[in-house]
Amino acid sequence: MILTVTRTTIDQIEGDFVNLYSSVFGDWTLDGNCPYHVYLLKEAEQPIGFASGFSIGLQTWYLQRAGFTRDQQKRVTNLYRASFAINRILQDWPYIMTFVHNEDASALHMVMALGFKIIGVRMDTVKKLWVELLKEVT
Repeated sequence: MILTVTRTTIDQIEGDFVNLYSSVFGDWTLDGNCPYHVYLLKEAEQPIGFASGFSIGLQTWYLQRAGFTRDQQKRVTNLYRASFAINRILQDWPYIMTFVHNEDASALHMVMALGFKIIGVRMDTVKKLWVELLKEVT
């Protein structure tokens, strides 16, 4: 299995990103937040997932959305694949921050297994509780 992670921007791959996003999450929506940086995860040159987000300072990257294409979800190798991608992102940014909905047990389990640490919780305007997590270069 040959994995690669390529950093690009939403401007460079806009149409391709919409298709990839839809193959992971279904209908295209940004909920008012457009990512800038996109890390494309490929296996044997075939896109299998992505991580998208934006900088929130000189050293911190906010991981807004990430996932595997539907045909790649629920594979036993996905923790390895996600770890590979996160380690690539940490080459560019000393810190990665993200939020996970408190009821999304599988996503919380994944980010905790990847070494993210809980640093807080936040409630949004519609009273959803989000767990705030941080991963740093070790």
